[in-house]
Amino acid sequence: MTQRSHLPILMTLAAALFWASSFTVVKVGLRYLDPYSFVFLRFLVATALLLGVVGLRGQGRLMVNYLADRYVLLLGLTLAASYVFQFRGQTETTAANAVVIVNSSAVLVAPLSYLMLQEAIGARKVIALVMGLAGVYLITRGGGARGGEPASLAGNLLVSGSAVAYACYVVLTKMAVTRRPMSEVPMMAAVFLWSLPAFLGAALPALVRGVKVSGPAWLTIGYLAVACSILPFIIWTAAIKRIGALTSAIVLLAELAFGVVIARIALQEALSAGVVAGCGIVAAAVLVVGIKS
Repeated sequence: MTQRSHLPILMTLAAALFWASSFTVVKVGLRYLDPYSFVFLRFLVATALLLGVVGLRGQGRLMVNYLADRYVLLLGLTLAASYVFQFRGQTETTAANAVVIVNSSAVLVAPLSYLMLQEAIGARKVIALVMGLAGVYLITRGGGARGGEPASLAGNLLVSGSAVAYACYVVLTKMAVTRRPMSEVPMMAAVFLWSLPAFLGAALPALVRGVKVSGPAWLTIGYLAVACSILPFIIWTAAIKRIGALTSAIVLLAELAFGVVIARIALQEALSAGVVAGCGIVAAAVLVVGIKS
């Protein structure tokens, strides 16, 4: 691993670790709230906190400039689409299917990064991508993301929409941060602001009926807003400035491995051989993509 790529890859892994912790916290939060109200309140709180930071740092005008940036607008829309499609699709397909489909978005990043960013793919990245996806498959089939609910074509297609939106988000982020110098905090505040109308639209039926948010629910919302939204998005956005979109997508496959381990530790359950093997393969994929070719 070169000195140049070492830090951004570690930063991407840190973002994956933060995002991975959401698996367990979301499961707890969904005991108190419906999915759409939950994700809306998560990003509403995250946006409010970011706006506070932007105000304290005197970056309000910079954030307004980002709001007028078409790339930032697209980032907000694709971010919202990825979450809404995933939550909606998971009501009609298995958790295992959803995890595999969403993580397969790395495959879509490859041609998108080549066409839109002129990034070279190369044999090393292809090998790492195949290894990473194989690890994801082993983790889900080894007990890491099972679900007893029935799967439907409509559900799988909706989750596929989430994968497409997520792949576009990765490539658009790389385009946004390379076309001109970016300040991550006001940029993410603008992205989150653009995503809120879509989250609100999805949550509106439940909000109209009335949503009661208990103390434990606010705790999960607060954790997700800070540790699974603000911090990882800022860290990851800063990291992708220095590594390719496909490299970033491959490293982010570690999110599932981290998530499974965290959930198993929290639930005090033993990891199956398939899950352990899958985590090991994902780790090897990250090493492969980080080694200088």
